[in-house]
Amino acid sequence: MNPFIFHLFGPFAISWYGFLVVTGVSLFLYFAYGDMRRSAIASTTQFFDCAAAGILGGLLGGKLLFIVTEFGDVSIACWQDGAAILLGGFAILGAILGAIIGVVLMARAYKIDVIAALDLGGAYALIAHSVARLGCFISGCCYGMPVALSAFSVMYTHPSSLAPLHISLLPTQLIMSVVSLIGFFLCSWAYHFRGRRDGLTFSLYVLWESAARFIVDFWRGDRISVMYGLSVYQWVSLGIIGLMCLFLYSKVFAGKGKRRW
Repeated sequence: MNPFIFHLFGPFAISWYGFLVVTGVSLFLYFAYGDMRRSAIASTTQFFDCAAAGILGGLLGGKLLFIVTEFGDVSIACWQDGAAILLGGFAILGAILGAIIGVVLMARAYKIDVIAALDLGGAYALIAHSVARLGCFISGCCYGMPVALSAFSVMYTHPSSLAPLHISLLPTQLIMSVVSLIGFFLCSWAYHFRGRRDGLTFSLYVLWESAARFIVDFWRGDRISVMYGLSVYQWVSLGIIGLMCLFLYSKVFAGKGKRRW
């Protein structure tokens, strides 16, 4: 698979990774903006400003966590080639944290209900995750462990792929894409469930994606154990899960968060 759609000039090209990330974000905006309850939370201007802040925060957070955790594995040549950085390499947990910060800051600036805004985003964010994982699959990042040659494996041969070449690998990117798609339907259903409490949809979204990242990481071919057999990303996942459990207890259940619709 060629990770690039077409070449522009010099080191710049349009990659499938970037195209599918944009496609996923566009689908998220379509579903979230089109939700009949969106107008009760934010005006059109407020919605797109919050979305822009969340997207920017997600992009920065995802790339920053990836750089911090993977810097030792990125060669000098790779850093000198700007197109290689844009091709792939993105930490979804960093993207979630960055997006949350961006939305919270913008929502507070507009003085709109922060939890309601996070619930709306959580209802549809996983469609963006699911589609973006297809970009990871094509570019070869987030690849799985080597497996015996079978129908459920992938072999990368293009020299621009980020995965090891000519080795049968488990397609963990596709596994995560399917899991995120299932989570998308679950979160959107929970959002429209009559009598749900504020914060529940947002919590379900973060817990679902964090738990999936923790589990699938055992099958990743690029994982490096740092402590007790767990990778950096798995420890980050556990930290996020712990924080969300505290949020659920204090803001949703013990705090008797407002019921909706």
